[in-house]
Amino acid sequence: MFPDCTRLNVRAATAARFTGSFSAKAFLTVLSLTVLSLTVLSLTVLCFAASACSQPALSISDPQIRELIPGRTMTVAYFVLANPSAEALTISGAESTRADAIEMHTTILTDGNTAMRRLTEVEVPAGERVVFAPGGHHLMVFGVTDIDGPFPITLSFTNGKRITAVFSKLAL
Repeated sequence: MFPDCTRLNVRAATAARFTGSFSAKAFLTVLSLTVLSLTVLSLTVLCFAASACSQPALSISDPQIRELIPGRTMTVAYFVLANPSAEALTISGAESTRADAIEMHTTILTDGNTAMRRLTEVEVPAGERVVFAPGGHHLMVFGVTDIDGPFPITLSFTNGKRITAVFSKLAL
């Protein structure tokens, strides 16, 4: 980047080493170039780290959990998950401290009949969103005693990421 300056300073440092004398000017020149080099290196590392960490964040919108049917401890939850990043992500599970278990399901139509099927994973393509809604993908929430108050649910991904949202109560 500074070939002429670098050559001169290397010559000054080399000459000082061989002659046994190191002038203050030569010392300050070598020191300032060393500091400059370390600063440029540090800024380069920080820029790469910042660009790697500045991936757009996942977001959950419209998180809702259906009110319990009287006498039941199972309900359903819906949400929209947006993945603005450049990489596809795969949801591998869900959990909550307020439920015994949560499973991902989808509704399918076969010969005029609807049925639920359990899903072990749901892919969220890069730059897209996945909707968990009635008649499609949804979360089955088991072992719930009440829906009153904040109801946090955490989604887990195959890459180790996790995201938590607080679900609001949806009337029957």
